[in-house]
Amino acid sequence: MPENCYQQIQDIYGSLPKQQKKIADFILTNISEVIYFPVARISQEIGVSNASVVRFAKLLGFDGFPDFREALFKYYKEMFSPSERVKQLIKDFDNSEINYRSITEKEIRYLQKSITAIDESRFLGTVDLICKARKVHILGTGPNQMLGLHLAYRLRRFQIDVFHHRAGDMRMLDELLSLEESDLGIAYNFYRTADELKVFVNVMKRNRVPVVLITDIMTPLIIKDCEHVLCAERGPHGAFHSPLVPMAITNALLIGVAHKLDKRAIDALDLLETYRQDYYYKTGSEKNEA
Repeated sequence: MPENCYQQIQDIYGSLPKQQKKIADFILTNISEVIYFPVARISQEIGVSNASVVRFAKLLGFDGFPDFREALFKYYKEMFSPSERVKQLIKDFDNSEINYRSITEKEIRYLQKSITAIDESRFLGTVDLICKARKVHILGTGPNQMLGLHLAYRLRRFQIDVFHHRAGDMRMLDELLSLEESDLGIAYNFYRTADELKVFVNVMKRNRVPVVLITDIMTPLIIKDCEHVLCAERGPHGAFHSPLVPMAITNALLIGVAHKLDKRAIDALDLLETYRQDYYYKTGSEKNEA
């Protein structure tokens, strides 16, 4: 019985026929629901026969769908449960290794791996899209809020119009009503496909807005609708990870944008400094004199 059935689906995805890809897409992007669904519910959701779903399970080496669902449930529990991810992190270190140096050296190794993992043409293409966009929509919800906030904060300082979507509920749809084709979507998503990412990408696609995905997973159904995917491993799958690698990607994008904008970026920062002097320094002096 295959242990990592989730990864196995991704490994064989390219060789699957069209109907089997539909089943794979549904499972990869809805794993938290599929682990509770019977065959009939899955076939109904996808629009295929029950036999097709069973054949898919057998293609992966299982006797039938119940065995596959059991393995998928086990995988989900081990890989996506917060407590299990921290347990895995602890297991990765021997007692003698729990110190700042060993922990940081491990982070550095993943940073180094990201250098070859990130496609340079996609990186430069993302920089170009940011500089040309009428408005940049950033999706950074939950634990990814920090990354989204940092990117939005720095881009605004270059006079780039930015909206940071922090809510994964109906409020996000309200915020996306003013989309135009000249806009750009940037989304952060890690370790599993979030529901808000699926909504974000679908709405962008409907409005012909390109999307850049910063991630550590290559989910076929999602990446096919993204203009660029900047994918780099953050650590062993199923372990607790720091935001160091995606933050490095974010900072690299910001430096790339500053370099490409050149005088425009410098003028924007000079204007910010002028505002600071006029408001904080002069106003503050007047208050002190009064």
